[in-house]
Amino acid sequence: YGGVGFFALGLESRAKRVTVVERDGPSAQDGKRNLGERGTYLYGDVAEVTEQIAEADCMVVDPPRSGLAPSVIHWIGTKARPEQLLYVSCSETSFIRDLSALQAVGYEAEEITPVDLFPHTPHLELVTHLHRVD
Repeated sequence: YGGVGFFALGLESRAKRVTVVERDGPSAQDGKRNLGERGTYLYGDVAEVTEQIAEADCMVVDPPRSGLAPSVIHWIGTKARPEQLLYVSCSETSFIRDLSALQAVGYEAEEITPVDLFPHTPHLELVTHLHRVD
């Protein structure tokens, strides 16, 4: 879900370590070039590389319209367990489903901000800050 590293570049100056995961080859190549030596870029599907990801205090997820895979939600809630989770969604339908599943594994939404990145279209991004409650 890391794309070309847009969010990683915004966080890398404030984080000890940044790990980005992307499965699209061209995006992963661009992201690795953009991030350079300031972090780790993993190529593959998030559900397939979770064991390579170290603990995180904060995690940013920006999945495709289909949303987070159930196995990724389970991994976030049971193994990664970041204190803070930022979820960027481009689909209200998958977001509602994923938010319910994230609540079931111990997360609560603090703030949901709609962002209209594509004026004059029906597309709306939802940026959500969640935190662990257990």
